[in-house]
Amino acid sequence: MKHWLWLGLLVIGCDAVAPPDEAATDAKQRRQRADADADAPQAAATGQTAAFSLDAVSAKSLLSLAYLTIFGSLVGFTAYIWLLGATTASRLSTYAYVNPVVALRVE
Repeated sequence: MKHWLWLGLLVIGCDAVAPPDEAATDAKQRRQRADADADAPQAAATGQTAAFSLDAVSAKSLLSLAYLTIFGSLVGFTAYIWLLGATTASRLSTYAYVNPVVALRVE
């Protein structure tokens, strides 16, 4: 129940998120795309793509990936961006120490 309350409060406070810097966002996306473009041929050349079969991936695995993508990334990033404006940087940096403990506790 506490998790749903936290999520609700997070959504309510999302209007405080500052708009992203478009130049920085574009540069980051270009770097990520360049990394992916460099990794794909290397994986194909070393035979890593031949060993992968989508039929071997279970529905539970796909749902887990979707859950982590949505809640782990989107909600976590939104909370981090909101907190950048809501608290000091030194206090915000404690997330690096707290998150692993919370992850182990939730598991």
